[in-house]
Amino acid sequence: MMRGAGAVPVWPVLAGLVVLMGGTVTTPAVSPPRAVEGEAGSAGAMVVGEAAAFDSTAGDSFAAPHLFLAWGAPRGLPGGRGDATFAGRDTGEVDTLYLSFETGRDLPRFRGISALITFHPEPGETLASCWDHRATGANPTGLGIQMDPAGDFPCAQPWVWPGAGATACDYEPGAGSLRLGYSVSATSAVPISGSTRYCLARLLFFHGHRLPGADRPVCVEWTEAHYSGGGAWFSIAGGPDCFATVNSPGGSACASCSRPAGSGVGRAARPTGPSGR
Repeated sequence: MMRGAGAVPVWPVLAGLVVLMGGTVTTPAVSPPRAVEGEAGSAGAMVVGEAAAFDSTAGDSFAAPHLFLAWGAPRGLPGGRGDATFAGRDTGEVDTLYLSFETGRDLPRFRGISALITFHPEPGETLASCWDHRATGANPTGLGIQMDPAGDFPCAQPWVWPGAGATACDYEPGAGSLRLGYSVSATSAVPISGSTRYCLARLLFFHGHRLPGADRPVCVEWTEAHYSGGGAWFSIAGGPDCFATVNSPGGSACASCSRPAGSGVGRAARPTGPSGR
């Protein structure tokens, strides 16, 4: 389990995955991959207006992808709920937020995934410093992250062998963020079903000391994800199920962040660096 999430940057791990897949890395952004290698206009190369050659790493897409957030259990399972109550005092309790997803795409091998989680204050308010989980922040040990394969996850995981994972936190009074990523080697990667809901991670929020402002309402949004089967990266934008709240049972904290249904349609892309999406 990773604790003190701000200590390890996520993007070098993802850049390493691009290298493992035979791609190239630029800084700060990573350019979209070419569907086919070769000189423009040569036999087998991708030309505008022509269909790209079949990429076996891309699998078969048959439905829109989705991102899901829920407290206590993955969304759709017993015990999953949309809101958690943070008392802002030392209770010794732990609240668990589950990140789960469906790709809508069968893949012969699942190589890696990255995610961006955004913490929004209630409209007109500021985000309390207890949400600053950077290594030098106000609450560096208040967040733990579990992504490794484990038998006690309540839904399937897209990997069966341990891989490389990392996280990076950011904080401003207007919003905070958590980036996380996990990748496995080509020899450890296994097939996934596009219709299966997989657990990416569980975020453990520890309430071990008094935290001023922790009782304020907060909207938690899974803003986007990027995944790959070993070739192109595919993106999933947030949708109607990618929200959870803290101290906001009616969901009002997310009122200004909601997205229309169907906004989670995937597209081929590569993730950019930490300064852009």
